[in-house]
Parts: sequence; structure tokens; C-alpha cells
Amino acid sequence: MNDTTTTNTTAPRPPVVVKDDSPAGIPRARDVARAFADALDPAPAPETAETSALVVCELATSALRHGGGHYTLHLSATADAVNVAVSDLNPARRSRPA
Repeated sequence: MNDTTTTNTTAPRPPVVVKDDSPAGIPRARDVARAFADALDPAPAPETAETSALVVCELATSALRHGGGHYTLHLSATADAVNVAVSDLNPARRSRPA
């Protein structure tokens, strides 16, 4: 008899980085975010993937308008979380809502 327990886990997906400086890149950022979520195993619920794509659109648009005209999108995932970060060129620190 074997006391080994097998669990179904997958290796964390490599991060994805997208850099852009054009409003035309916003749909691309959304599509990349959606494809990233769809490729996860297990994949998140469709509404979760769609919400994350919408958040990426909003963050990238805000970075273009208010952050110096350039953004970097960073997507990563672990077994426990999907991380979405958008950075821009604006050196000013902005407050976060409570």
C-alpha cells in the first residue's frame, strides 16, 4: 500500500508583460488579459475572466490619459491568485481609494 497523495496542480503560468503608448493598444491589452485568464488551469469562471479584462482596459486607459502616455501591463498567476498590475510613467504617487 502506498501513502502518497496525488493532487492535481499545475505549474504557475509565466508572467506576461505588455507595453504600449497608444489608445489602439487598449483592445490588445484586453485581449491579452482575457487570453491569459482563459489559459489558466483551472480557468476562472467566464464572468471573472471578463471582469479582469474590463479592469485591464480601465487601468490601461487611465494610465494613458493621466500617467504620461505610456503603460506597462503585467499579468501573473500562482496557484492561489491572478495578479494584474498596470504601471505608467507619472512619478507622482496617487492615493488609493479606501
